[in-house]
Amino acid sequence: MRSSFPPLLPLPSPSEGLFPPPPRAGCAGAALLACCALLPLPALAQQGAGAPQPSARAQELAASATPEPRRIFIDGARAASDVGLASVGVQWPWAWRRDFLGGELTGHWDTHIAHWRVPPGTAVPGGRRHWTQLAVVPTLRWRFDGGRSAWFMEGGIGLSALDGHYANRHKAFSTRFNFADHQGVGFNFGARRQHELMLIVRHISNGGIRKPNPGEDFVQVRYSRSFE
Repeated sequence: MRSSFPPLLPLPSPSEGLFPPPPRAGCAGAALLACCALLPLPALAQQGAGAPQPSARAQELAASATPEPRRIFIDGARAASDVGLASVGVQWPWAWRRDFLGGELTGHWDTHIAHWRVPPGTAVPGGRRHWTQLAVVPTLRWRFDGGRSAWFMEGGIGLSALDGHYANRHKAFSTRFNFADHQGVGFNFGARRQHELMLIVRHISNGGIRKPNPGEDFVQVRYSRSFE
């Protein structure tokens, strides 16, 4: 006995099979998604079994991407000619970084004001014993271990201006405007590496623009703290 009720869904024809083929556009999209999904596989295969876990790797990338903060610093120095120096300044980081020799290279402006003092036995008789110096020094900093290490080295050269001609019993500058260059090594410490200690060797001279040009060399100890 045949039923008089029509079928609820139309049945496919024998030529179509049980399920109709998807549209061509859908096939192209599925193929494109599959290719995109497979693109990372060669890179993952190259990392090998010894690669760090994703969470550790993410932490490393986040740490290496942290920019150098702005810092305020104080330092003290002594030269071979017995002149003392104390300064206060600010480091302004650049929005620039490069991978270099396995470390990370960054830059900043070193701007500071310093007070030079000559003891009575070294001063020129009847001459000055105190000078004020302003300096702006573009500086490159190289941090070890891809930028993750607390240790770093830096160096820079910039411009310096004194409020008078510097002179003592041993030497005399012929210019008030000079060049200032330095090389230093230091490290950061603290929960957020907010503290910094550096040992710096600084040279002040006019680069031979005018004679005499004896120059002055200082050995400085600097403490810095971030204010971000």
